[in-house]
Amino acid sequence: MPDAVVAELRAGGENGVVYDAIFEPAFTKMMVELLARRRTVGGTGGKLLGLPSPPCANSTGSSARIMPRALSAEQSNSSVLLGDGAIMKLIRRFEEGINPGVEVGRFLSERARFAHAPLSGGSVEYRPDTPGAASTTVAVLEEFITNEDDGWTYVVDALIHSFEEALAHRQDADLRLTPSAHSLHARTDRARARAPPRRRAPRVGIPPRVAGPPSSTSR
Repeated sequence: MPDAVVAELRAGGENGVVYDAIFEPAFTKMMVELLARRRTVGGTGGKLLGLPSPPCANSTGSSARIMPRALSAEQSNSSVLLGDGAIMKLIRRFEEGINPGVEVGRFLSERARFAHAPLSGGSVEYRPDTPGAASTTVAVLEEFITNEDDGWTYVVDALIHSFEEALAHRQDADLRLTPSAHSLHARTDRARARAPPRRRAPRVGIPPRVAGPPSSTSR
């Protein structure tokens, strides 16, 4: 896929490419296994640690059945659809400390038991070996909810609808839009035109698709 290629290279007399790992199914399956089985992968300066949520950790299944499909990249993460029931978001802008999406998602799923939000499947963290250093979220697993817009698309649509209503009734209300309001309307209209197409798929929960049985070995 053209979107997957990061750079072209030539080594040892052969041509090749460097490509984004989210387009490699084996990479996504490895990340899912790491999270679901609470595995740890060590590095030179720290380690990756899988932190499954209770629904994910207590379920059964195998990542071998998952068919990953990379979606369009957002501003701060890259998303991979896992079958029809779950989505993994790989963070591209790292910040120290717990990711707000992880914190809010786990609160709604585990404490508030809020039924109208995606279930949290857990996260993958990078923990430096340096004493006192904060961990960093590198990936998030969530239930995939279909036929729902993201927050950005919802706000843009709401703004455009409000502007259209105001313009349609401005004579009745004696409304005059300022140049800055006209400019904002034009920008939101362009933003909606650039937004990726909506995707539809049947809704399926996280647990049967994602988690695997506890492993007797560690990596």
